[in-house]
Amino acid sequence: MVFRLETGVPARVKPFAVEVRNVKCLRCGNYGHQSGDRECPLKDVIMPSEESRLKRDDPLNAILAHTDPTEVSC
Repeated sequence: MVFRLETGVPARVKPFAVEVRNVKCLRCGNYGHQSGDRECPLKDVIMPSEESRLKRDDPLNAILAHTDPTEVSC
């Protein structure tokens, strides 16, 4: 429910402190939250499509790719 304050600014009313959202989560497929929200049961799960991105974006992999494996560190 959206209403306007006396200043003309739109405000949202949350009945009983619960916000109703009509969105579908792309991770779990349930309605009422989005991917990454704490309500999602799969928020901390690494999906198979994310594994390659995480490996690619890991800064340690970039450092190891540019170092010489035969080089001895002191």
